[in-house]
Amino acid sequence: MKQLQSINIITLISILSFVFYFSFSSCKKIENPSNGIKDTITYDLQKSTINIQFIDIKTNKNIVALNNEKLKVVVVGESKNAIADIVGIQNEEYFAQKGFLTLTILPDFTPSSGSPIRFSINYELKNYISSSKEITIDKDGDYIVRVFMENATDPTEGVSIEELINAGNLYNGVLFDDVTISSSNGDATVTIPGGIKLLDSDTNNLSGKLNITLTYYDGKVDDAFACIPGGVASSILKNNSISPAVFYNAGVISLEIYDSDFKKAAFLEEKSIDIEMNIPDGIFNPETGSNIKLGDDIQLFNYLTDTGLWAYDGVAKVEQGSTGGLIVNTSTNKTGTYNLGNYAWIGCNNGSSFEITGDCVQCSSVMVKGTVRKQRDNSFVSSISLAGNWTQTSAAPFSTGNVGIYIDWIGPNECNPCGVDQSINPFLIDDMCSSQTLSLPLINNGEVTTSITASFSGICASDTNIVILPSFGIWLRHLDSDCWRWSSMKNGQSKICNLIFGETYVIGTYYNGIWKEWELVISEETIYNFKLEFPKSTCSNTFGIL
Repeated sequence: MKQLQSINIITLISILSFVFYFSFSSCKKIENPSNGIKDTITYDLQKSTINIQFIDIKTNKNIVALNNEKLKVVVVGESKNAIADIVGIQNEEYFAQKGFLTLTILPDFTPSSGSPIRFSINYELKNYISSSKEITIDKDGDYIVRVFMENATDPTEGVSIEELINAGNLYNGVLFDDVTISSSNGDATVTIPGGIKLLDSDTNNLSGKLNITLTYYDGKVDDAFACIPGGVASSILKNNSISPAVFYNAGVISLEIYDSDFKKAAFLEEKSIDIEMNIPDGIFNPETGSNIKLGDDIQLFNYLTDTGLWAYDGVAKVEQGSTGGLIVNTSTNKTGTYNLGNYAWIGCNNGSSFEITGDCVQCSSVMVKGTVRKQRDNSFVSSISLAGNWTQTSAAPFSTGNVGIYIDWIGPNECNPCGVDQSINPFLIDDMCSSQTLSLPLINNGEVTTSITASFSGICASDTNIVILPSFGIWLRHLDSDCWRWSSMKNGQSKICNLIFGETYVIGTYYNGIWKEWELVISEETIYNFKLEFPKSTCSNTFGIL
């Protein structure tokens, strides 16, 4: 057998001129050249990992597709061409496995505050409400994105889903009489007027009767707004210009219209649909600098799933409702998801950097979680997860720019003994545009534990003499827990802390639509070896092994 040799990062940089892309109708790929002369490949071309976890908002558990269903993910937006699967293969669709998906930024693209990598992921799964999330990255590094999805058969508090079946009558695509649908709490009402013409995406007339679904998201409930398309910190399209912004939402609804043959309405002609929405108390209006009041202007936005943008769709006056509260009455000829509310320009693309400090130095990488809120009115912005490493600063995959926010960090708990010191909560960030590095102190309240090195190596069936050392990132949980922890994997090595002797854990990694997991019992060993066998397509497209 040949003596094993290694391609390290310096060698790879020196031969970057040999790295190239092949374009097909369905995918692109990035080659990691071995030139047929190397026996060990350290696959570390990627400078960023985007570790995505799909979570049921009500159960707080990973979403696992069942019965041959698939959790499908599509990348859209201005930087979509920069994004690929963690093995460097770029597809039109990606499929999460066991609730996990890991993406990367291709080597030809370098994120910066002046030119961030900004894209959205659209995701869908049977029985869940399809949604979207914008991701903004202004520096290379490890990122964690927790995506919360709403189970349409068992919605969480703050989400109302109403259906109207076999309503109205259509003649040559034209609705004969008015059809009205309201959310269960009466906070949103939509009227589809008689005389309106409804067409599908191919401009065919809808026929028969209407089947309508109205989803209302209560802006006062965190779990509801954690699931809205795009998110609160998102990008808007107005006057032919795209800009990042932070919304102060008065209300969000989604409207889906199908006919008797399940053709979906995509275009509305002749007339517009009418929307009436109650405005919750205490919603801030950045246009006036005070809470929304009678006579204020409220803007209407429509979500564009093919670009991940909120498109400006008009403005309406705040009125007095029949029950005494404030309402907005407006109309639109668009279908899909509507957002009523004003916004603040965020002024920059910078996301603050965090330096991990404190009592968990034995952990080479940690994951910390929290909730981001606006300082001005305490309203929800986003969940936050940091992939923390002691040797580098960490950043969140979004920015609120010069909009002041605070973070309620989650402290140490049973899932993660290393957590943020609660003495710093609330954690104030007045302006992410300042590019400040913020100290984030951790504390460890775990029992007596040990640390291990998890060593990963892969082979290809076509040439088992070549060993591949990947850099994918891993997830770990106790056998009796549903709570996953993240840990960095670089060149096949991962240091994992806070493990208990004699206990059994599940460890897994995602790559190219595959989830591979193992069980391990913690003993006095310090190094645990895990083997991967890559499929033929990955071996040839990524590693150049035929």
